[in-house]
Parts: sequence; C-alpha cells; structure tokens
Amino acid sequence: MVIRRKLALLGLFFLLCQLAAVQMPPGVWFALTAGCAVAIFAFCRMRERKYHLLLLFLGAVVMVWIQQLYVQRVLYPAAEQYRGGGLSLLARIEETGECYEDDRVSARVTVLESNGRDCCYTAYCSAFPNSEPGELVRGIFDVSSLTNDEYRLSHLADGIYLELSYLSGADWIGEQHTFLLLVQQWRLMLSRKIRQFISFDAGSLLCAMTLGERTGLSEEWEILFRQAGVSHLLVVSGLHLSLVCGILTGFLKNSRLRAAANLVIFPLYAVLTGFSPSIFRAGTALAISSVGALFALPVDAFTSLGVAALLLGITNPFASCDLGLQLSFAATLGVLCAGALYTRLARNRYPAPIRLRVLNTLLVPVFAACFSLPVQLAQGLELSGVSVLSNLLCLYLIQPILLLGMLCAICALIPFLIVPLQILSRLAEILIRLLIAILQTTASLPYSRMVLEKEYYLFVWAILLGLALLFWFSPRHWKRMLVILPLCTLFAAGIGRFASLGLVHVALLGSSSSPCLVAWQESNAVLVFQGGYSAVKEVREYLQVRNLELQLVMDIRRNNDSDPLSEIECPVVRVQELPNGMQTSRQVSDILLESCRTKDGNLARLSTGGYSVVLCSGTVRLVQPLQASVWVLGNSGEDSDIQADTKISSGRLAGGDILYGDGDILAIRPGQSARLIEVYHVDE
Repeated sequence: MVIRRKLALLGLFFLLCQLAAVQMPPGVWFALTAGCAVAIFAFCRMRERKYHLLLLFLGAVVMVWIQQLYVQRVLYPAAEQYRGGGLSLLARIEETGECYEDDRVSARVTVLESNGRDCCYTAYCSAFPNSEPGELVRGIFDVSSLTNDEYRLSHLADGIYLELSYLSGADWIGEQHTFLLLVQQWRLMLSRKIRQFISFDAGSLLCAMTLGERTGLSEEWEILFRQAGVSHLLVVSGLHLSLVCGILTGFLKNSRLRAAANLVIFPLYAVLTGFSPSIFRAGTALAISSVGALFALPVDAFTSLGVAALLLGITNPFASCDLGLQLSFAATLGVLCAGALYTRLARNRYPAPIRLRVLNTLLVPVFAACFSLPVQLAQGLELSGVSVLSNLLCLYLIQPILLLGMLCAICALIPFLIVPLQILSRLAEILIRLLIAILQTTASLPYSRMVLEKEYYLFVWAILLGLALLFWFSPRHWKRMLVILPLCTLFAAGIGRFASLGLVHVALLGSSSSPCLVAWQESNAVLVFQGGYSAVKEVREYLQVRNLELQLVMDIRRNNDSDPLSEIECPVVRVQELPNGMQTSRQVSDILLESCRTKDGNLARLSTGGYSVVLCSGTVRLVQPLQASVWVLGNSGEDSDIQADTKISSGRLAGGDILYGDGDILAIRPGQSARLIEVYHVDE
C-alpha cells in the first residue's frame, strides 16, 4: 500500500508540475518548484517522517524538466520547419466547427503535402473553406505558430503546434476516410436510428449521454444543464464508463472475471463513443485497476488515478492543459477523498449506521464539487450553486437512462428489433422528461448561476485545503474537520461579500468592431450599447449569470435601422436621435453615464470615483480633447479627440500601448482604487 500510494503521489506531482511548466516562464517555474520543495521539506521535518514525499516531488520536477527540454529542442523545431507564407497545401479535414465568417468553418486538418513535398502534421484553421470531415482540399495557405491566445494551450493538448490562414485557390479533389472518420459516420447513423421514434430533443439528449454524439442537442437544454451544474452528464466520461461497466458486469461475482470483462468493455465503449479523450482518461485508470485485480493484486483507486495521470502526462507534454482532463481528475480525486473519509468514519462499524450511509451520499457530490472548484475558478467558468442538489436528485435517473440508451443502440444495430427499439426509446423519453423537469426546478433556484472573484476564492480554497490536511493527519482532532471547515467556508464567503460592497465592475462584451460596456454596482447595472442582436444576447447572459438588473441603456449606434433593444424594459437613451452637439448625463448608484453626439460620431463616458471609461462610435470631434482613464477601442476613429491613459481593444490589435480585454476588465472602488483585470498585452 505504501509503495502504491507513492506512485499515486508521483503522478499527481507530475501533472501539477507539467501544468505549471507549460504556463509559466522558466525562471518563475524554477522559483515556484524551489519554494514548494522547501515547504515539503519543512512538512517532512515537522512530522518526523522520512523524506519520501520530497524525493517524489523532486523526481516529478526532473521528469517535467527533461520533457520540456524535449519540447523546446525537438517538437517545436520539428513544427517550425513547416512554417511559411503562400504555401500550396493538401489537407484532409478531420473535424469541423462553427466559424465567425460566412461560408467558412473552423477546422482541424492533417496536412499531407506542402509545396509538392510529402508531410504529415496536424494544424488548426479558424476560417477554412466550407468542408466536411474526410474531404481532401488543396489551396494556398500561410502556416504560422499558434496565436498566443486563450485557445493556444487546448490546441497544444490536442497535439496541434501550427495554425493555417487560408488565402485562395481552394480545390476539393476527393475524399479519404480514415478509420476514425468511418467510426464517426457509423455513430451518426446509429444516433439517427435511435432518435427515429422519439422527439428530436429527447433523442439528441439520449445520444449525447450514451454515445457522446451531441449533434442536434438544443442550446436551451445545454444551458439548462450548465445552470443546474450537471453539464458533465452531456459529455461521456468516467461516470458513464463506470456505470456501463457496473450495468454489464454487476452480476459477476468473481473479481477476476469482472476485471477481464472490464478490459473488454473499455475498448468497445471507446469505439461506441468515438474514442472520446475523456473515455481514454477514465479507461486508462480502469485498465490499470483491472489488470491488478486480474492478477489478484490489491486494488487502490488513488494509485490507478496517479498512474493514469503519469502515463497521460508522459505521452503528451501538454496533456495537463486539457480542461476536460483537469475537471475529470479533480472530480475523481474528490470522489476518492470522500470515500476515504467515509471509510475512516465507518471504521469498525459493520454494518455502517444509516446516518453514515446518508452522509456518504452527500459527501460524494460535495467533495466532487469542492475539488473541481479551483479548476473552474482558474478557467473562468460559470459556477452553479445548486450542483450538489441537482446531482443528488438526478442520482437514480442516470443509470436507467444510460441502460435504456445502450439497449436502444443494440436494437438499432439489428434490423428486426424495431418494436423493442420503439418501446425502449419511449421509456427513455419518459425518464428524460422527468430529468429535465428536475433540472428546470433546481436551475430556477437562487444562486443557480454564480461568478466568483477568482483570486480571492482560489486563495480561500488553498487555505481550506491546508486546514483539511492538518486535521486529516491529526489523530485526535480529524472529526472536527466536518464542522470547522464548513464554518470557515461560510466566514470566507461573508468576508468576500463584505469586501465587494460598493465595488464598481466594468465588463467589455460584444464583438471587436462594436464592443459594449456593462458597469454594475451591487445589483444595479448600466449598459453602453452598440452592435446587434447577438450583442443583446450576450449582455442578457452576462446579467442573468450575475443576477443583475439593468437600470439604464445608452445606445451609441450611428445606424438605428434595426432595434435589438425593443424588448429592453429599462430607459434607453438613443444618442443618435439627440440634436448635434447635445450632451446628456444620467446617474445610477455611484456610476455617472454621460453622452455626446457629434457630426461624425457618438460618445459615451462612464465615470465613478474620479475614474472614467470612454467608448465611442465613429470619429468624435470636440472643441477640447476629452481626458479619460481608459479608452475602449472598436470602430471608433483613431483621430478622435480623446486622450486616455490606457487603450483597450476587444479585438487582438497589436502594437503601441493597446491592451486586449474581454469580459470583466475593471474593478473600481469609488474614490479609493482601481485595477485592470483580465487585460494583457498582445504580441506582434
């Protein structure tokens, strides 16, 4: 057990060190690892233990350091040799997605030929000529390194090191279907057969939960699952694999026979789900534990998880950057820790008292949510305050829905089982409707959608984790953890709420050419608007997530032919309709909103506590230059009479002192301080 738990720690240390190494400069990474090594040394010294923990950490650091040398000396130079401008490429389309341009798709492609030379590398193109997976396309492209944006690390995690920019000459010359593409087509055919006897929405949800095929899944239901905190049900993962294995092998009493069956089920289910990366992650851990059980070795879930992390991290230098892997491992670690706590509570109590079994039912979703919290905060994801409740209420519906989905898939493969397919799919729809009704109820509760201050709550989580470890290793006081930690959490949340009183937040939404500003204090919000219906939708989403009430809208569009603000219930100031040269001002809480119309443009200035933010449409000519703290660029003329300390763009405009921002960009405490958040320089 001791040796196996050391393997688990090595895998965890390796994954964390890899994640830090790929996101930090080398100097910062070495300083951080040195600090962690000193802290681990002090912990070992205080506990009077041998220094195995320190040696494991140093071993992980050395492995990551060697791996990063390989990346810098081998992988990056190998990719750089394919860079160039105006190259004639032959590419096979592997996967497509939505694009912001008409008649274009975003695409992951395999480049087979570059300027007449055979090659084979994977690349990404954000605006590829409209194509389907499997098609061969020849055209002229620029090939460059990945843009240093928020998607770069996820591309690297997928083994993509280059991106393409389409220039001209697209020519579709045929098709080349690989095994993976044939599997995808087979899954699409299977999903169509499953959906033929039930409503389209219910069938799409059943296929998403069973096959991982989300084609046709309505956006409304995706938002509902996200609000209820159960969006993991829409992505086939370790939960689905464990349920499938439990369904198919639960009747087997022999542990070796059950382990052998699991080793067969894993690859078959991987094919059924289109070789989903999340299934591979979970399947790796399952295969490790099953091999151990097959040879009558004691099974330890922590070791299986750690070894799986080690294998995935070694085979892919950027595996830890994948958001799905981070959430999967964090939630699994939480579930295992909940099991360890229950085992300690139920020690020498057989059968366990009813209150302990009820507590165990509560601990699993609570620990999974707590361990996933730092990943969600770090990635800026939306949180759900009702996720624990939703998971508990849906607990006994997921397995029968998944079982019916598997039976429907089997019946869909056999032509003469049409009648059983119709009956099973109708039963599945009944359970799906019940599931949706439960989620609609929980999603309508207060705090179903939350956005927390990232830095503060990450710090709080780290402190609480430290307290939990201290209690866990204290033989006399560890039970007090169940009372003290919830009280500390409530106290920290109260402090965070008190610290945010009176704070003014400014967010940048909308497109790069027509950005919008949302400013809010407490629950009152104001909007400086330009754009169209998509911008209104994004603003509504932002307000809904933060439980804000819109008090005032200032419309600075120059062309008011359409009216996307027609359903807005609060007062709307339409600057374009004002007389030329007229100025207006409105006050909401501590936020002063001023506007001005000129001959060639409209302007809005948002002021609070001596700090001002300017947004304009067109070119604004003034008698005297307008002074501002921040100028938000968009389609405003560069020669507008505005002088600002800082310029921010919602598009990636490089050069000069222009910064890039998206979402929450400013936090202002009127009359005291102001800070830029989520704003950074963009490299040329």
